[in-house]
Amino acid sequence: LLVHFALRPTIYVRAENDHSTKGKLEIWEIYADTIVSPNNTKLVMEQWMQSDSVVVMKSELPVGENQQDSRIFALKKTTHQGPAISFSVMGGKPIIQSVETSVSSKNDDGYVPIIVHLTPDASQLWSQFTRETAGRYAALVIDGAVVLKWYVQCEINNGQFFIMHKWSSDDELEELCEMLIRQ
Repeated sequence: LLVHFALRPTIYVRAENDHSTKGKLEIWEIYADTIVSPNNTKLVMEQWMQSDSVVVMKSELPVGENQQDSRIFALKKTTHQGPAISFSVMGGKPIIQSVETSVSSKNDDGYVPIIVHLTPDASQLWSQFTRETAGRYAALVIDGAVVLKWYVQCEINNGQFFIMHKWSSDDELEELCEMLIRQ
């Protein structure tokens, strides 16, 4: 019986009347990305920042063997505010309705999935965004850093997306889930 309860997912749900948000999550279309050495990071960022149609951000994604290198993304502005989905694009309304995860779902490489369920308003934007960016790459940005890059294959109209990450601890996983539910 204890094993059965240990395998159940943890679900973080926004209260129905909770309309507060911290506004740290953004979803962008990726224009370009590259891995640069520490000596070239500033130069690449300055070159890319000369365009008024992209925003340049560093990434929290692993860069490979040389941990001193940085991954830099040029993110395409899809609205005058910038990203396709964000606090400002949503008019201050919440983006995330619920977050579901289970440490028992960890795969052989140690990655734990998080299923993110969007609010109805954000789901409409998500459907439109994935329809318009099908065949290109998108980025999930949290606190100004790219944390997930994925290839958009087709329109996603179920109002969900997945985050697969290797967590250093269960506390780190829980912290992200708690932060996401405030978006």
